[in-house]
Formats: sequence, structure tokens, C-alpha cells
Amino acid sequence: MWTKIARIILRYRIWLLSALIVITAILGYIGRTVEPTFKFAELVPRSDPKQQEFIAFKKTFGEDANSFAVGFEGADIFQLDGFHDFKKLIEDINTIDGLDTVVGIPNLVCLQVNKTKKKFDLVHIFPEEIQDQSELDSLLNFTRTLKIYEDQLFNKNFTSTILLINISQTVINSPKRQTIVSEIQTKTNNFLLKYPKTKAHYAGIPYVRSILTGKVQEELKLFLYLSMAITALVLIIFFRSISSIVIPVLVVGAAVLWTMGTLVLFGYKITMLTGLIPPIIVIT
Repeated sequence: MWTKIARIILRYRIWLLSALIVITAILGYIGRTVEPTFKFAELVPRSDPKQQEFIAFKKTFGEDANSFAVGFEGADIFQLDGFHDFKKLIEDINTIDGLDTVVGIPNLVCLQVNKTKKKFDLVHIFPEEIQDQSELDSLLNFTRTLKIYEDQLFNKNFTSTILLINISQTVINSPKRQTIVSEIQTKTNNFLLKYPKTKAHYAGIPYVRSILTGKVQEELKLFLYLSMAITALVLIIFFRSISSIVIPVLVVGAAVLWTMGTLVLFGYKITMLTGLIPPIIVIT
């Protein structure tokens, strides 16, 4: 039987090789669109009662995995020019598509009694235009008396503050999350260029996941390139022939393209585990 198969392969080798090249090219083209997953793997199965309770809780109350915080350390923000520029920074960040809310000192609100309508009105603490430093200091001192904001958005000495950003749930687990985080960092860095004494610190699950996802993508590419280089080096040490290197590397490269194309065809995304498939194929 194997003799017949070998004869068929040799007889139609040109056609088989052409079909193999065409299929490899098609799968390689399809594999270009493979995307990394932006969701972390669920360690507990969905059939578990506790996991079902957790999923039901998130549907009812949502989750805070979309909160991104930028902390600013420095007194320049509480000076008149710095405060105006900080307010402009909030407005610029608020223009980024995919954000729900941006909360900082310049757009804080408080309750004001409306005696005419006998209700509470929600008003902004800081007006659109602040004339001088004394007016700003007066408003900051008033903000300090509001217990709801005490030690939440600024410290008592007004030397540091925080900017809270909520990313929309529709983009939090999509590739757009990387773009949003990058844009926020770019706008923040532009602000810091004008105030070099002020330092920025980033926190929040979106930021951590964006950094982690970026590092995973870079390391997976590095593993693939290193595995190819090591394989080629081992082949040249043992066989000392160019053909003995080129042909196996081409075969392994085709296998990697087939793997990536197959993942896309079946609707899978690159995870920390599936991302290790190409290097393993190369090594084995």
C-alpha cells in the first residue's frame, strides 16, 4: 500500500506541490488576520454553581474592570495655569471614542439647595473661567470640606490628585482598548512636558491588561524567531549543508502558516496557550 502511495506522490508531484503551495499561500493570507484574545481565561468552568452566581452578579451589577486611573503627583496642578491645563487635559481625554466618563477635580460637582423648587440641584464646583489664584484657592478649600471627596480624588495638602476614567464595556475586551490606553498616555505625556516636576502614575485593570497583552504578543514573536534560529543552527551543525537547512525551515514555516490559518478559519484567537503552538511546531 505504501509503495502505491509513494508512486502516486511521485507521479503527481508537480500537481501536489503546486496545490500545497497554493493552500499554504491561502492559509498564510488568512492567518494574517489572527487576533489575540483580550479576555483572560476562566479558570473555573461555567457549569460550576459559584461561577454561575458570579456571572449573574455581573449581569445585574456590572463590574469595575473598566476603571482606569491616572495619578498626578505635584503641586503645579493646583496653580492657576496648571489647573487650566489640567482641565484642558480632561477635556481632551474625554474626546477619545470609547470612554464613558472622565472624573477629575476641575469637573467635580456638589449638591446645592434649590429653595424655590424645594429640591437639590447638581452644580459644578469650578466655573468655566477662574480669574485668579485666590479664587482657585477658595474653591479648593471649599472642595476640601466636602467629605465625599476627602482623600478620594486629592490629598489634604493638595500636592497630588487622581483622574478616574471609565472605559466603555463595549470596547474593554476588544483591540480598541490598546488604542484608548495609548491615547490617554500620549495626552498625559504631552501635559507632563509642560510641567516636568509633576509625575504621573497609571493603575487599573485596563492598563494592566493592556501592558500584559502587549508583552505577551512581543514575547510570542520572540519565541517564534528564536525557535527558528535555534532549529536552523542545530541543522547546520549536524548536516553542514544549506539545502538541509532551507528545506526543513520551509516545511516548518508552512506548518506554522497552516496552524495560524486554521485558527482563524475555526474562529479561535491567540491566547497564552495557543500562542505557544508555532514555537512548539518549529522545535518538534
